[in-house]
Amino acid sequence: MNETRRHSSLKPEDLIPLESSPWVFAKDIYVTDTADGSQHTNSYDDRELESEGHTHRALRHNCLNALQQLGYLTYDGGIGIKGHNGFCDGAGQRGYKQVLFECLSDWAVRDLEQLQRKLKFADTCTLILVLTKKGAKHFRLSKKLKRITLNEQVIVATPYKEDDSWSLHFSPPYHPAISPVDKPMRVELHVIRKRFFTYYTIKDMDKNMSPSFSASIEKRFRRVASDVIKNRFNGNNQRNTNTEKPFNFIARSKGKEIARYSASDTQLDITIKVTNEDADKLEPKFHALSEELELEMTMTSRAVR
Repeated sequence: MNETRRHSSLKPEDLIPLESSPWVFAKDIYVTDTADGSQHTNSYDDRELESEGHTHRALRHNCLNALQQLGYLTYDGGIGIKGHNGFCDGAGQRGYKQVLFECLSDWAVRDLEQLQRKLKFADTCTLILVLTKKGAKHFRLSKKLKRITLNEQVIVATPYKEDDSWSLHFSPPYHPAISPVDKPMRVELHVIRKRFFTYYTIKDMDKNMSPSFSASIEKRFRRVASDVIKNRFNGNNQRNTNTEKPFNFIARSKGKEIARYSASDTQLDITIKVTNEDADKLEPKFHALSEELELEMTMTSRAVR
């Protein structure tokens, strides 16, 4: 073997089970190798370790170190999801958050079939693709790869050197899975309930969010609101977009306004207006989203008649 057993701080039995399908581990799958004329039965995990190249090993170690710095316990070994074809290189768990990571050498990035197979894991769990700088450039510029639609569960990571040690640069940098746990973002949710409509205002309390992180938070709150009101749309619905500011709109159903949305261009400052009926469904979803994004949310509420 190239090295002793990998360095896991997370036992397989300590991984929180997925709702959809159980985890599967490469250490439990055995294969028989007859390449040298004799039969050797090893776990799939051991076989992968024996044939691992220098670049792949370096990417794997960098990812493990980066996840541990972010407060994750890590499982260093082949892991998959029942019903998916293949394994990822490892996993991380921080509280209830879970990520899979897959390290791809330059030639593997060009294998479109393999890449699409790996990206299937992102349908169930956050997936970190760890690429070399050369591989990341190909991933970003390849015409073939541009046809692939990445969902929000995919994070691309590339190594960089800082103070004689290697770390990873993540893209997008604002994904909640790779946000530091010791620096929770504080937001304020201010609720005004009137006779027919409820107004939600969500603001960055410390005004120190990066523009990219603010944009990500804004997008997630907007999607939650859209999911609640979209069921009210029918053949007569309208969405009037204000082009002066991104994401501003008025939603109407049968000619009546049912929601209004506006956001700041430069910082987290969102106002969402919905009917009181929709507000009863929306408010618990906002609280659930703040927990998912690891936001520290303070809520104030008042009724106006």
